[in-house]
Amino acid sequence: MYTLHLTKSDMATLNWVNNRYAWSEALLTIAHAGHNKISEPNAWALRDAFLSDSSGTWHASFPCLDQGSTLAAKLYKFMEKIT
Repeated sequence: MYTLHLTKSDMATLNWVNNRYAWSEALLTIAHAGHNKISEPNAWALRDAFLSDSSGTWHASFPCLDQGSTLAAKLYKFMEKIT
C-alpha cells in the first residue's frame, strides 16, 4: 500500500490540468484532497501513466506542471517509492 497526500491546492492544480495528460487523468480517477491510500496495482498504473507522458525526445515528466512545485516534488517522490 502506498500513500500520497494531496492538498486542496494540489487538487486545484490537477483539476486545472484536467485530462490533458495521462498523469493528471490517472490521478483524478483515484485521488482526493487529503491522505490517499493507493494499492499496489493502482500505484503501478499511476507510474505507467506518469512515464507515458515523458516518453519520446525532449518530454519532461508531468507536462503542464511547474517542475519546481511542491506537487511535482510529491509525484517524483511517490514514483521513487514504487518498486
